[in-house]
Amino acid sequence: MRTLCTHCSDAEIAGEDELDALAAQYLGTHDAAHAGDAHAALRRHWQAEHGDATGRIRLRRRRGCDHCGGTGYHGRMGIHELMLADDEVRRLIRHRGDAASLQAAARSGGMATLRQDGIAKVLAGLTDLPEVLAATNA
Repeated sequence: MRTLCTHCSDAEIAGEDELDALAAQYLGTHDAAHAGDAHAALRRHWQAEHGDATGRIRLRRRRGCDHCGGTGYHGRMGIHELMLADDEVRRLIRHRGDAASLQAAARSGGMATLRQDGIAKVLAGLTDLPEVLAATNA
């Protein structure tokens, strides 16, 4: 995944719609309104962790300059998904559980998906959402 160019990217305060879209992508829902309490809790967590004193979150946006060849990106980084095999995951593996069940068990055990790791990097100002969406599947 490409990293934002530090010479030309700007940090702007994220709008409510943008944060809703980011939360929907993080939670794996296509409609943020259906996420309910989980959506609101995630936004509060992000505001506490990444927000300024008033809770506003700044996201970096790519611009383009001579240093990055006008692309807004310069360099690469990895996104990662690590599934730890707890008792439930081991049980599903032994009994040949389907992929959806394995992923659900791993996520309930604390695994972050590739997209979630990418969104964490968006919030940290390392890349932008279009790059994360291009690098991950739905």
